[in-house]
Amino acid sequence: MTDSITMTAAVLMAVYRKDDPHALHDALAAVDRDQTLAPDLLLIVLDGPVPDALWMVLSDWDAASPTPVEIVELPENRGLSCALRAGVEALRGRVRYVLRTDADDLNRPERNAAQIAWMEAHPQVGVASSQVAIFAGTPENRTGQRVLPADGSIGAYGRSRTPINHSATILRMAALERLNYPETRLPFEDWWICLRLQKAGWQIGVIDEEHLDFRGGADMIARRRGRKYMQQEITYFRQIHAEGLMPTALVVKNLAMRLTLRALPAGLIQAIYARLLHR
Repeated sequence: MTDSITMTAAVLMAVYRKDDPHALHDALAAVDRDQTLAPDLLLIVLDGPVPDALWMVLSDWDAASPTPVEIVELPENRGLSCALRAGVEALRGRVRYVLRTDADDLNRPERNAAQIAWMEAHPQVGVASSQVAIFAGTPENRTGQRVLPADGSIGAYGRSRTPINHSATILRMAALERLNYPETRLPFEDWWICLRLQKAGWQIGVIDEEHLDFRGGADMIARRRGRKYMQQEITYFRQIHAEGLMPTALVVKNLAMRLTLRALPAGLIQAIYARLLHR
């Protein structure tokens, strides 16, 4: 695999029809032009057909940026996990690191250089994540943060919740040599890939610096409650249990806690997230 690698790092971003063109432009600028270390490649996966306004942003960026842009088009919307799966396949054997980010978040200028240097110093880590700030509207309107434990307990942390901030994550391609994101529409692809990497013997790392401003809001909390989301969680835990990624007792414990939480009013869930997670 290493003989064919020609690039150090590529950005992997998925775009779909409901993304905002202005936010996409700003996200591309933040992860490319504004970085102290530009990526070797921007790999954009179109998760189904997108409107002309989004195509125009991508076309203009391709023409203006010295960083090569490659676009993988999926014929239909299949969900983030499937889009990232296609992106990993397109990058396999070509890069050493994959820098994950989203089409509406803002990376800090030092993110690429700092994350690559950190991974070089920690060869046992398959995936690592920086800390993130959460904002509404503009980055100056900071509403919270998602803090991952940097005391070495991230492995245990990942037994009950997602142990990475996905859009601020760097993945080692060597760790993905026989692994990939699941082929699913479930919204737990970040936790799932971490469990797969851990089972394969790789460690999860925490880079204890804020490298990304995450666009949040009340709708983000609202999506994480209700019957549909509860059913998705049940399906997720059933599937990771069948894959041997989590023992029965832990599945039962996680579901009991989570299903109770999802049944609460949106305002109460938001208060719990603000107090326990988004400090």
